[in-house]
Amino acid sequence: MNRRQFRLVFFIPILVILTFTLFSQGCSDSSTSSSSINQEIAAAAKQAYQKLYEVWLTKNQQDVHAAMWYQGNALDTLIDYISITGDKEAGVELGNEIDLLWPGAIKEGRWFDDFGWWGIAILNAARNYELLGKTSVDDYKNKAHEMLEKMVYASQAWELYRTHPSPPYQSAAACDTDQWLAYAPRFEGGVWNSLYGTWENCPTD
Repeated sequence: MNRRQFRLVFFIPILVILTFTLFSQGCSDSSTSSSSINQEIAAAAKQAYQKLYEVWLTKNQQDVHAAMWYQGNALDTLIDYISITGDKEAGVELGNEIDLLWPGAIKEGRWFDDFGWWGIAILNAARNYELLGKTSVDDYKNKAHEMLEKMVYASQAWELYRTHPSPPYQSAAACDTDQWLAYAPRFEGGVWNSLYGTWENCPTD
């Protein structure tokens, strides 16, 4: 199946569903019917929020490193719900839990993108700080900067390991520089997903 066929296979069902939905709404002559649909959607959204919120709270009981990025990912969606519904009570509850989970979030990431997920969510929190029970946006702005500081080394991983004189970076201090240079990235200016793990042995070929 080529790319064009692949797109058609998935596009046609979506088009059919969309057309049917619009046709059904167009045939309805009752505002009551529209209101009922909206109520059903709102109820389903609230139910989905509660389920996601419960998982979000309990995720830290599992592997803390994995939980950290799952929670950052999900948090952005939870805040979207609060923003759309304007549910102040749920927002304050969510804001309080963000404060409780933050110490783990800022230290448990293994990959630069782990911190990125939380960074995106916290920027969303900054836009909705009042709904989350804050009197100032500054707290979330500071948190976003903390996450950015965790990610700033993504473009420096190679240099840190090649030149840093002490642990946790196993570097040219322990390995011959010429050997290390053979492992240099082909292109400059890229980023790494994480800092390297400690090398127990220097490269030999």
